[in-house]
Amino acid sequence: QFQNLIHLDVSQCRIQNAANNFAQLPMLKILNISNNYIRCVAPLSKLPLEDIDASFNFIEEVKGFSSLKIGYFQHNLLKRVDIRGDLDYLNLNFNDFDKYAKDNITEAGVDLISHETTFVVIKSVKKL
Repeated sequence: QFQNLIHLDVSQCRIQNAANNFAQLPMLKILNISNNYIRCVAPLSKLPLEDIDASFNFIEEVKGFSSLKIGYFQHNLLKRVDIRGDLDYLNLNFNDFDKYAKDNITEAGVDLISHETTFVVIKSVKKL
């Protein structure tokens, strides 16, 4: 019924495990799932998403998302990021990177300007 849906905003809806449901929307390009209780976004990584706001959730890992141009993942529990797309903007502020090796970020092709307490500033993202 919603197979042609391109833009979906379900922010502040108390969603926990809806990522699998959104994965059934093959045309989805813009998704706002901010301010929910989502822990896993893996099922979404195969979608042709160009813009995602997954801020203020409980996400620990972000992998894939090869078509992503803009990504907001601030205020999560991120420990590892492996996005292999041609990003224009990526916000990873206020996550758990300070508790883990900086390599977890640089492996994803992200050059850091600074890495302070729970604040990550992105300088550039390399194509992998």
